[in-house]
Amino acid sequence: VGNAQAGDNQSQQLIKVLREMTDGEAHQAITDFLHSLNIRIDANRAEGEVIERLLHKIREDQQGPKLQVALDFMQRLGELTGDPAQTLSRARALAADFKLDGGALDALGRTLDCLAEYGDISGDIELDFGLIFELHCPTDSGEMIQLCGGGRYDNLVSILGGGETTPALGFAYGIERIASVLEAGANEPPADGDVCVIPVAEADFAAAFTIAEELRARNIATEVSIDGRNLGRSLKRADRRGAALVIIVGEAERAAQMAILRDMRGRQERRVPLAELAGTVAERLNAAEY
Repeated sequence: VGNAQAGDNQSQQLIKVLREMTDGEAHQAITDFLHSLNIRIDANRAEGEVIERLLHKIREDQQGPKLQVALDFMQRLGELTGDPAQTLSRARALAADFKLDGGALDALGRTLDCLAEYGDISGDIELDFGLIFELHCPTDSGEMIQLCGGGRYDNLVSILGGGETTPALGFAYGIERIASVLEAGANEPPADGDVCVIPVAEADFAAAFTIAEELRARNIATEVSIDGRNLGRSLKRADRRGAALVIIVGEAERAAQMAILRDMRGRQERRVPLAELAGTVAERLNAAEY
């Protein structure tokens, strides 16, 4: 209750200050406030237009209570940082406090679970800010070596003496490592055709990721459907994207150590043991009809 009252008081003070400012001062203050909360205006709408409308509402007395609630919510949302699981739990509690639909947070939770299944990237990320990525390649001995790495470096300019953070993206390749991989003959093109792995439910994500890793290790382009669509819609999407084969894994398949392999061109499917799945897929993709 104390935090909520403090937030209300701060929101009231902010509205009062904005009403006393000139248009230019208020416009800049709102811009800085939104950016401090990592809120960006939709690219389809001019930022100045949106802020002008917001400023107009701030100066209307009847809009005061609604704006106070909105500002309080944005401020409390912007304060949520820390461990993903704990922060997501706090975000759900915040949404409940403001009687907001938590569907978007549920979708974010599923994404975090998927990322946890994939694993994380270790290394020196002192300069990284946001998304980071790495590209790896297997050697003849089975060891995975890193060929490329990069990410967002928005704080690099300020670290080097700049006045503020600047949006930046960077990456680098290891030329010697790429040369060694090419010399070893690991430059075979991917097999023709794409594969889409469809987990029936969230509980099947881990099995789907394992299947995808085994196929990618054979240089087979593989996509995992994790967007929450039902099976029928996922199959239609895979067909539209031109997937040659679809692998379906659900609770029954996991229990039997099997998967359903569906030929999207011949509209035929059969159950294949997981231990034989990668080899079977490679054979089908390399067959003459593909």
